[in-house]
Amino acid sequence: MNRIAALLLPVLLFPALAAASGPFAKDGFVTVVEGDRLWVFRAGSEELASFESSGELAKHTTQIGVGPAGLTVKAPDKQTILEYLAAKPGFVAKVEEGRIWVFREGGPELRTVLEGGELAKHVTRVNAGPLDTTLKAPDESTLDEYLAWKPGFVTHVVDGRLWVFHQGSEDLRVFESGGELAKHVTRVGAGPGGMTLKGSDDETIVDYVTALDGFETFVNSEGRLWVFRIGSRALENFYETGKPEKHITLVGAGPLGLTIKSPDRETADAYLRTYAMWY
Repeated sequence: MNRIAALLLPVLLFPALAAASGPFAKDGFVTVVEGDRLWVFRAGSEELASFESSGELAKHTTQIGVGPAGLTVKAPDKQTILEYLAAKPGFVAKVEEGRIWVFREGGPELRTVLEGGELAKHVTRVNAGPLDTTLKAPDESTLDEYLAWKPGFVTHVVDGRLWVFHQGSEDLRVFESGGELAKHVTRVGAGPGGMTLKGSDDETIVDYVTALDGFETFVNSEGRLWVFRIGSRALENFYETGKPEKHITLVGAGPLGLTIKSPDRETADAYLRTYAMWY
C-alpha cells in the first residue's frame, strides 16, 4: 500500500464514526460550542472521551477566528484542526506532513491511489488551504472546485470559469445533463482567487458570493445583506418576526459592495473577517 492510500483508508473505511450533530458538525468529528469558541475532536478519540468526562484537556491548541461563523477553534492538536477545516462534502481530504491532499469523492484518481497505484501527475497550490496550508490534488479543476465549495451550492469549473448553481435547482439539472441554459450572467473576478463567476441569474451569484460557513445570509428587496450566526437567538427572532430586535448597518462594507445589516457589530466583523480569509 502506498503512503497516500495509507492516509486515506481510515477516512473511507469507518464512515460510522462520521455521524455528528449541531450547526458546525462535520463527518468524522464531534464539536462543542463554548461561547465564541468551538472545540473540535475526532469522533471516537481518547481526547473526546477525556473532555466529555472532565470538561477539559491536559493540553490543547488554539487557532483564533478560523472556524465557521468566525469562531476560535480549540482541539487536542493542530492536525485535528486542519483536518476539520479541510473536510468538505464531495471531497476526500487528508493532512500529510502539513500539506492537504484533496480528491473528488469516488473519482478515478482516488480509486487509483486506494488500489495501490501512483498518480501520473498532481498539482500543488502553496498557502491556498486552511491556515495557509499547501494543497495537493490530481488536477487544477479539483482544487478550484474544492476551494469554491459552499453549503447549498454546486460548482463546476469550465474553461477556467466557475459556474455556480443552487443545489437541486432546475438550472443545475439542465447544465449537468449537457443542455444549454436559456440565459446566464457573468461576474468577472468575483469568485475565490479572482475567478470569473457564471450563473443562471444575478441572484444566484450574489447568494453564492455572500454565503459563508457558519452564517445565514439574506439579501432583502432593498439590496441589503442581512448577516446572522447560525444557531443564534437573533436568527431565530428574525425567522419569527422578519426583523431583529436591534441591528447595526455598515454601508457598502459587504461582498460586491453590499450594505451589511446585522444584529451586532461583533457578528458583522466576524463575517467580514471570515470573508477576507475565504477570498
